[in-house]
Amino acid sequence: MPKTNPGRSAYTEQALARRIAYEREQRGWSYQVLAKRMGDAGCPIDQSAVYKIEKHNPPRRITVDEPVAFSTVFGVSVADLLLPANVVAQAAVHDAINRISAAAVEVADAQAHLDDVTQRARAALAELGVDLDTL
Repeated sequence: MPKTNPGRSAYTEQALARRIAYEREQRGWSYQVLAKRMGDAGCPIDQSAVYKIEKHNPPRRITVDEPVAFSTVFGVSVADLLLPANVVAQAAVHDAINRISAAAVEVADAQAHLDDVTQRARAALAELGVDLDTL
């Protein structure tokens, strides 16, 4: 008796569709802009097809060539494009927190340096008999 193929999961296609929408929205691109960029990358697609991939119920199927072109247009690897949008957004938040933390350390270091320079300047002026607090 022949084996039947198991039902396929649309989860990966749905995750890819959500990721395409996420990447497009992050760039502020319309469906038309993304469709043009896809065409420029050698994978012509109509703006309505992009909409149908992202929003239609049932969604438009994604062809084999399209993830390669989407990854080129978005400047990410195909493997990265297959990561769920929420994972990418979470990584972006962590990256922003790390950059803010690094900037806070730089500001604290600069403030400490400024305090040191101010203290040295006050000491040098005091040796000359100048008190900045009385000026």
